[in-house]
Amino acid sequence: MEKEIYLSLDVILGSEELYLNQLSEGSEFEIHNQEFVITVNNVPYYKGKLIKKDGVSIIKILKIFSDRESSNVSEKYYLGV
Repeated sequence: MEKEIYLSLDVILGSEELYLNQLSEGSEFEIHNQEFVITVNNVPYYKGKLIKKDGVSIIKILKIFSDRESSNVSEKYYLGV
């Protein structure tokens, strides 16, 4: 019998141009150097890219992180803390 496994999948926009003090209700900001990280159960697994097609935003998986890369991304964006 096959068991369904549920997970939490999040897409995180990260950038070294963006800081916590810039965020507030109603704020707008432009990000030129962006990084998309896809997490599974709060653990970074994939590097992604945003593609806009016919008014729909699509995240394409570009790379599967190694354990070391996943750990570095976790530290960089304070994930899983």
